[in-house]
Amino acid sequence: MALTPLGTIKYYEQVIDRAADAAEDVRLIMLPGMDHCFGGPGPSLVNWVDEIDRWLETGQAPQQVEAFWFNEEMQRDGSRLACAYPAQLKYDGTGDPRAASSFQCEP
Repeated sequence: MALTPLGTIKYYEQVIDRAADAAEDVRLIMLPGMDHCFGGPGPSLVNWVDEIDRWLETGQAPQQVEAFWFNEEMQRDGSRLACAYPAQLKYDGTGDPRAASSFQCEP
């Protein structure tokens, strides 16, 4: 059985409810439209190692990350932001829908 997005959110909320200080140590950042591990209509790749390194080096947890689509030649072919839960992604209404710069994370 696969985990559903809502099940993942529920688990995250249970972790925070059980130990409020866990919010300093964990982030839930989901990639809407991505299949289980890769592919699907949403962007599929985030450089999680760099994001974690930056968190460790600065002490600042990520509030958003940039995720990328890839074409058949495995070259970057667009990007989108992914927000740390519970923030939600908002499109600016005019920019390229495959450009992270056209979006922002809002509470």
